[in-house]
Amino acid sequence: DNITISNSTFTGSYRAIDLNNCDSAQIFNNTIDMFGERGIYYDNSDDILIQGNTITGVFTNSGNNRFGIYGDNNSNDGVIRGNSIDLARTDSYGISVYCIYNIYDALIEDNVVTARGTGTSSQYYTYALTSIYGCDIQNNAITSHGRNSDYGVRIYCGNQPSTVTGNTFTFMHGNPSLYINSCSNRTVEVYD
Repeated sequence: DNITISNSTFTGSYRAIDLNNCDSAQIFNNTIDMFGERGIYYDNSDDILIQGNTITGVFTNSGNNRFGIYGDNNSNDGVIRGNSIDLARTDSYGISVYCIYNIYDALIEDNVVTARGTGTSSQYYTYALTSIYGCDIQNNAITSHGRNSDYGVRIYCGNQPSTVTGNTFTFMHGNPSLYINSCSNRTVEVYD
């Protein structure tokens, strides 16, 4: 616990930062580029802070799907703040990119998130924020574009209510900017 990873550069790693059972970890001001699967991954790690990181990559059809920040349903009360994430697909058939994925009960704020795709096939997707459960999502700049871009923010209702406040959505193709799913008897609040 109380792990700090800061001011480091990771290039070409399969998984740049991978935390398991690391409550109160702090990951800040790192640069992560061209990773093989995950930029930052955390599992069973409550109260994590991921702040001020730059995560980039332009990927072809080789390998796995790519995830900028990937959380776990056993991790709660995290903060994902002030990160710059820019992931892109460049081929006509292949894998998908996910900038922020599978986050539970967290604050997601002040991030600049861009998911890009330039291929011509319908077999890949670009996701900015998806599989988000019970989070406060505020003041982010979210861009997703490509032939088959998916949702800008895709919320699934968790045990906690979700709020979406003060975000800027920019999309060139694809589905809705904000998609809310499976929210029977749950609260999702959306504000300007």
